[in-house]
Amino acid sequence: MDTSESGNDWNPRLIENTCDEPDASLQPLEDYQESELVSLEKAIEPIKALFLNLPRDVWIAKKASKNPADDISPDESAAIHLYTMEVKSRSLYSILNEMLRDRDRRKLKPWFPYLKLFISALFKIRPCTAKMIYRGVKVDLHLKYHRGEHYTWWAFTSLVVPNIPATARWAQNGATVAGGHECGSATHQLAGPEGLFVNDDKTMVIADTHNHRIIRWKMGDMNGQLLAGGNGQGSRLNQLDQPMNVLANKETDSLIISDYGNRRVLRWSRCYGKTPQGEILIDNIKCHGLAMDDQRYLYVSDIEKHEVKRYQIGDKNGIVVAGSNGKGAGLNQLNEPAYIFVDRQQTVYVSDSSNNRVMKWDKGAKEGIVVAGGQGEGQAMKQLYGPNGLFVDTLDNLYVADSGNDRVMRWSKGAKQGTVIVGGNGWGAEIFTRILNGFALPVGKNPASRDDCPYMISDVAQWLVAMIGYGSSCLQYLRDLFTAIKTFYHPSNIGEFQKYLIELILKLAEQFVERVRL
Repeated sequence: MDTSESGNDWNPRLIENTCDEPDASLQPLEDYQESELVSLEKAIEPIKALFLNLPRDVWIAKKASKNPADDISPDESAAIHLYTMEVKSRSLYSILNEMLRDRDRRKLKPWFPYLKLFISALFKIRPCTAKMIYRGVKVDLHLKYHRGEHYTWWAFTSLVVPNIPATARWAQNGATVAGGHECGSATHQLAGPEGLFVNDDKTMVIADTHNHRIIRWKMGDMNGQLLAGGNGQGSRLNQLDQPMNVLANKETDSLIISDYGNRRVLRWSRCYGKTPQGEILIDNIKCHGLAMDDQRYLYVSDIEKHEVKRYQIGDKNGIVVAGSNGKGAGLNQLNEPAYIFVDRQQTVYVSDSSNNRVMKWDKGAKEGIVVAGGQGEGQAMKQLYGPNGLFVDTLDNLYVADSGNDRVMRWSKGAKQGTVIVGGNGWGAEIFTRILNGFALPVGKNPASRDDCPYMISDVAQWLVAMIGYGSSCLQYLRDLFTAIKTFYHPSNIGEFQKYLIELILKLAEQFVERVRL
């Protein structure tokens, strides 16, 4: 629930006025169906006098509805947009819902042309994945509504689905929600977890890859619960071999598992450990990523054939939707596709791992579009290094786990480079600490020994220069290193450590010159 600082300034569309719903049944609304489907400008003519500046609001709504999806006309889309608009005077949705709750159905007749447009659009919108939605209410409804009985709410119930703004900021320190007790096979441990699925109640279903099992982990629990596998690495139907990803199919109350090492996709009843084995949906496939669209089609990436296929459940053949033109970096090719994401238009996004890019394949397309990376392996903001998991929001912003760079990046639609939202620190801090210790500086009672850091100074200098680049955190670490050691470059400081410090400066200069020559 959105609140102001005072806690009283609520958005009325987020608070359901169920207390205003009539107790008695009302006459069904039918006559609007006989109305002609007209433009939005004509549809609002009979109700224009009820509002301030309604023609202006219609103009704004139509400007924002030029290219709607789902075969909706611009006028139908604008009718929905108009319903959602907040204005200083009473908004359209507020007055419309008041009329829908009124016992005098004659008051609704001027609304028929608008309702024709509005409801026609609603019926054309493809349904999204079923989810539990919680709404705010103003009163305790337990006395009015009783479990097991059926009620009719006469007003429209709208829901604001927030988009993640471009200015959003993420906490830079994460919280462990599963595992975190070293690598192991106990119920409170994980070993090389890969894909995961998060239910609406935030329960996680995790592919615990190197334990060859699927684990269910509730938020706040210290231990996971075995769902599938867990009988050792093997190819029997009650075993898994390096499961890479997992999905939950709510219609069949089952899990779908990419059983990577066994070259198969399994369906496993989600009875939380009671089902002894799975059934093979697809075999002879080096499967990695899994996704399911709103039409319940299954998408599977094959890193051996460098392709993504779409399957109807029960169909073992499938249809190629991305790649399948051999291993390569062309726009019609993939190179070890890992994770996949499918949007409501059945557009397929693929983390093209060994090409260090993310590809977008529109439905029916013969080649893809590079939407992130594709500039070679690296740490720069325009580069990726072995991308894995990915997600696309409703504004087509891409979020990708840049695995090799230990960071999560966001790429806005059409952007040439991304931004780091989480991580990006990698192993730099640990490596630079070892380098610092390797100088054996006379600090404290027990100064470090060169044995603590067996790196050759020339190798250290070469590595530092190679890692420095646009967007690389290595440059900042190098600055911090010089800040830490600059006071030791002084005639009064005499010792073996000076030899190493001087050698570092000389070797860095040599490596910089060598890099410029390249």
